Amino acid sequence: YGIVLDAGSSHTSLYIFSWASEKENDTGIVQQIEECKVSGAGIAAYYRRPNDITIRLTQCMEKARKMIPMSKHQETPVYMGASAGMQLL
Repeated sequence: YGIVLDAGSSHTSLYIFSWASEKENDTGIVQQIEECKVSGAGIAAYYRRPNDITIRLTQCMEKARKMIPMSKHQETPVYMGASAGMQLL
């Protein structure tokens, strides 16, 4: 399992991916199993109060917690991607 946050200036989405340990043609097959749109403005709106983004992310992270088996929580990576404009923040 893996979690990707797509953080943009106007919105943020959380995607949950899964993949089997077996490979097909020496390549892992990755599947998106869930998408959750984070409520509120994009993360740029929180640059002066970064702790407030936690409140917005809670609903989507809870969904991820329920979808990913507890035994996989410790090893599930979380990545955050951002557009060039967001990276400047």
